[in-house]
Amino acid sequence: ADRSNWTQMRLDPAQPYRLNKQWRRFLSHHFFPHLLKLLNGSTELTPEWKYNLRKAAILAGQSQFARNLWEAFLYDMIALEVLLTHPGDKFPDAISERIVAFFGWVTKEDREPWETLVRRLYDLRCKFIHDGQTGDLTLRDLINADMVLANLLYNLCGLTRVIRSKQDILNLAN
Repeated sequence: ADRSNWTQMRLDPAQPYRLNKQWRRFLSHHFFPHLLKLLNGSTELTPEWKYNLRKAAILAGQSQFARNLWEAFLYDMIALEVLLTHPGDKFPDAISERIVAFFGWVTKEDREPWETLVRRLYDLRCKFIHDGQTGDLTLRDLINADMVLANLLYNLCGLTRVIRSKQDILNLAN
């Protein structure tokens, strides 16, 4: 079992915070600058999709500043559902299908690792939501949820020629 503890403590020595080329290069590999362009109207998206991207990004930020592991995890899961689910979906299968559509290439189109990951994350979510149980949640689970969400946001904010609405995600996965 993962015995890691959640902490907001710095693990490396203090570094000066400079807004320079290094900072700009770091941001080029992050979804946030792309999101700002989308929200400021430089790209044609459906208003509902723009709102969903905004909500998911806010939830991702709240996850980063959460007070504990389960709270951060819950914010991530809500954000994933905001981005990937539609009324009437069968859970967690719908989430797995859509994640495989985006990231299946990472596992050479092997669906099983993604299905296993999503099933675990979704089971943990359900245990918390329906039974109030948080004991099985590990730091590795939170990191996995963070990574899926961050990569999903990065791709959704960068692939606006292909994905302009949630319906486009549904079409991509089918």
